[in-house]
Amino acid sequence: MQTEIDTHKHQENAKQVQQSPRSGKRLLWFLVIPVVLVTSAFIGTHARHKESQELVATTKSLEVQPVNVIHPQRGQSSSDLTLPGMIEAFSQSPIYARVDGYVRNWRVDIGARVTKGQLLAEIDAPEVDQQLNQARAMLKQAQTSLALAKVTAPRYQELIKSDSVSQQEVDQNNQNLAAQEANVQAATAAVGRLEQMRGFEKIVAPFDGVITLR
Repeated sequence: MQTEIDTHKHQENAKQVQQSPRSGKRLLWFLVIPVVLVTSAFIGTHARHKESQELVATTKSLEVQPVNVIHPQRGQSSSDLTLPGMIEAFSQSPIYARVDGYVRNWRVDIGARVTKGQLLAEIDAPEVDQQLNQARAMLKQAQTSLALAKVTAPRYQELIKSDSVSQQEVDQNNQNLAAQEANVQAATAAVGRLEQMRGFEKIVAPFDGVITLR
């Protein structure tokens, strides 16, 4: 009886021994699989994080555009280029003398800069000067005749009151006074015209510019 019991125990122990390695393998798989999964997840996350960092670095490097800066400096001319050209003024004004005569004095030459109203030349016009002197003399003569007529006409006006003179003489003196006044006005106008003509003996610049022709 004892022998049967021992044999039975020995069989149970053998079964336990056979079942123990299987249980150990299963436990080992349960431990290895999570570790593998966690390791794979960590490696994948690390790889994605590294790729993301590389992508950011690449993007930043592409945003910066390299530019070459060159500072200009004056260099030496290797050859001269000569081109034909012409300079033309915006405004041109030929100046002519208004009186006939001879050039007395020329104050500027070609290329000189002048300002408006500057004296350019003077003309000697003896005929105009002579006519002006004659007109002035005639003006003085007319003024003298007018002064005498102004004295004579009032006298005849007084004499007619006493019938010392005729009405015809009074009318003649009045007409003479009016004629002398007209002569003075005509002589004054002639003197003014000749004085203006004499002013044309001086040629002045009409505006600021440069003398280009003489």
